[in-house]
Amino acid sequence: MADGDQAQESTRKRASPKVLDSKTFRDGAIHLYRRADYQKPIWFIRLKIPGAKGYVWKSSKTTDEHAAYKVADDLYNKTLVRVLSGGKPVSRTIPEALKAYIKRLEPEQERLSSLACNRIESQCELLGSGLV
Repeated sequence: MADGDQAQESTRKRASPKVLDSKTFRDGAIHLYRRADYQKPIWFIRLKIPGAKGYVWKSSKTTDEHAAYKVADDLYNKTLVRVLSGGKPVSRTIPEALKAYIKRLEPEQERLSSLACNRIESQCELLGSGLV
């Protein structure tokens, strides 16, 4: 593949999913939709919270429109309270949480690795394998 082809591929936009059905509530703050590329017509939720950046996306995990609206309305209210209290609309992402966890463990890295080695050695001795 030529360099020009690679540059063109990296700038292509992903095709947006086809929507079977779509409803909006609360002046567009709650958007319910069903995607055509799913076998089961589950309602998905997109929320726009006033005072927050971006959107919140979530599955309602139901095919019933009224139950999906209840899930969306509850999520909207909880998220709105979180934002008005000074929090973010969504909790940390997995990469953010993993980075924080690794940063917390870095000072103990040497101690933890020696504990792991000691545990392996003691298990090998118990088994009598003499691997260590």
